[in-house]
Amino acid sequence: MARPPLLITIDAGPDEDLEELEELQLQLRAELLELDVGAVETVAGGEAPEGTKAVDLVAVGALLVNLGPAALSAVTGALQAWVTRGGQRTITMKMGEGEEITLTGASDEERRRLVDAWVARQQQRLADG
Repeated sequence: MARPPLLITIDAGPDEDLEELEELQLQLRAELLELDVGAVETVAGGEAPEGTKAVDLVAVGALLVNLGPAALSAVTGALQAWVTRGGQRTITMKMGEGEEITLTGASDEERRRLVDAWVARQQQRLADG
């Protein structure tokens, strides 16, 4: 059975505009591609308005990560570090139909505990398959 992709949604805070959010998305994508992941893709946001040349709009601030064999812990660790580096950044993660988790400016210890528990539940869900 194939692993469901990890959906990551980025919220850069109320002061960020669309251009800045797109730049943050590209930076995060580049960081994630350095890990053991199959792919990191932008998420299509629907069909483009009639009369435009684009086939799909890109949902700025959303990425799909196809995880490698043991990448879930590494990816969540990278996401935790990314959130702490940027003011009001928030990331929401969801794998397939599983529960989602949102990372914000919580303390490092609290965030690590919450993510470790979420990763354990996702790995168990995948193993039960």
